[in-house]
Amino acid sequence: LLAASWEGPVGGFRTPCRPAGEGKVVEVRSMDGQRRMEAARFSSPLHREPCNPAAFEVLARELIWESCRPGCLTVMDELGFMEAELPVFPREVLRRLDQPEAAPPPPSGLRGCLPLAAALAVNNGGMGLAAGAAGLSPLWAAAVNLAVTLLSLATGCALGRRAAGTGRHRWALPLSGALLVVLGAMELL
Repeated sequence: LLAASWEGPVGGFRTPCRPAGEGKVVEVRSMDGQRRMEAARFSSPLHREPCNPAAFEVLARELIWESCRPGCLTVMDELGFMEAELPVFPREVLRRLDQPEAAPPPPSGLRGCLPLAAALAVNNGGMGLAAGAAGLSPLWAAAVNLAVTLLSLATGCALGRRAAGTGRHRWALPLSGALLVVLGAMELL
C-alpha cells in the first residue's frame, strides 16, 4: 500500500509465489517485475527444497543497494525463514538499514530563497560601505559581487548535491556556518 502511494522511485524486492505442479515456487522479483530469480520450490505444502542462496545474496542484495539513493523507498516485502538461513543476506539488510537517511529536500520557491537573500543583502550592505569608502564604482562592485556570488552558489549547490545521501550531508549546515564565521572574522581584519 505504501509503495503504491509513494510519489518517488520505489526499489528493493518482493517474493511472490506462483503455482508449480502440486507445490509452488517463490521468486525474488524487482519491484517493476523486470528482474526475477527462483528462490525456493515447495513440492508440497510440507516439503521445501533447499533455498537458492543466489536469489537473495545476489539479486535481492543488488536490488536493495540500487534503492539506496535519495528519495527512493526501499521495499523488502518480508524477511522470513529462508532469508534468515543465509550467511550474508541478513547482514546486508542490516547494513542497508544503517545507511543514513537522505538529506531532506530544501524548501522550494520563495520560502526557500528568502533566508539566503536576507543574509546576502546584509552582507552586501557591508560590502557597499567598504566599496564606497575605497572609492569604487557601485556598478562595477555590484557586477563583480554578482558574478562571484553566482559562482559560489553554483559551486556550493554542486558540492551539496554530491554529498546528499552519503552521510556527509550532516556536515553541510555546520560547515556553512563555520565558513560564515571565518568570513566574518576576515571582514573584521
